[in-house]
Amino acid sequence: MATPPKKLNLRSTAVKRIMQEAQELASADVDDDGFTAAPVEDDIFEWHCTMRGVEDSEYEGGLYHFRIVLPPSYPMSAPDIILLTPNGRFELGKKICIDGLTSFHAGSWQPAWGVRTAIVGLRSFWMQTGEALSGVGALDYSKDERKRLAKLSAQWKCPTCEVANEEILPCFAERVNKGKGKVEEEVTEKAEREGAGDDKDVDDKGAPEEPMPLTEVPPSAPAPQALPAPSHISPAPIPRPAPQPAIAVAHAPPRAAPALQDPGFVRIQAHQSALDSNRPVPLWLDHLIGLVCIIFGLVVCKRVGTYIMSP
Repeated sequence: MATPPKKLNLRSTAVKRIMQEAQELASADVDDDGFTAAPVEDDIFEWHCTMRGVEDSEYEGGLYHFRIVLPPSYPMSAPDIILLTPNGRFELGKKICIDGLTSFHAGSWQPAWGVRTAIVGLRSFWMQTGEALSGVGALDYSKDERKRLAKLSAQWKCPTCEVANEEILPCFAERVNKGKGKVEEEVTEKAEREGAGDDKDVDDKGAPEEPMPLTEVPPSAPAPQALPAPSHISPAPIPRPAPQPAIAVAHAPPRAAPALQDPGFVRIQAHQSALDSNRPVPLWLDHLIGLVCIIFGLVVCKRVGTYIMSP
């Protein structure tokens, strides 16, 4: 009996984020990404993913199925990754440790990251060696064993999805073989075209060149001989042109030269301008101040005389 789906709070930040990522990955190009991922029907916090093996490695041609478990506080907390398909690199059914991308390193997780980031990080971490092989959930099988497991991974079926990997994601080995066959056909066609072109060039070069037909050159007509001029004929005189009447040109009257000013008058004007520019106040104001001073002096003298003449 199928488990009923959990009730979701559509206002939750985690639910909104997960639904957005599910929509984006559903419309993504699987051939370019090299993986497919989607949440299960009864729990959107659990994702199942199928990823192609890395090219030019012992995992080439393999298809690997794994789970991504998102926490309720997603995307503020890191997810967990659990491998399901035998691969020779990670343990099965156990949370693996990937620096910065799983709950083992929760402090390095960034809320801006998501499911796509975790899958791409897993594929990059998959090929690391050295210290990466000593992490939690890591295995170190031989290359031959990993190649053998890669060939068997296409028929592996997930017990939850109940679908084989090759049905979820097209087998990478078949794509490679098809691509190689197409390339070989193109190379063969190109070689045939070049061979046909070389044969054509050889035929063109091997054919003898036909000689150009010789055409008779018609005899040239004799050039006419110059007749001697008779001695009694004298050359006619060349007539001289008649003198043309001169055309009177009206000349404009010369422009009068500007009158020169007296140097002394110029110096007086310059001195007067300098005095005017240096004068702080107008001249009439000086006269007015002098007149006021005179009147004030007369008033003072009158008061003093009145004071002296009084008994």
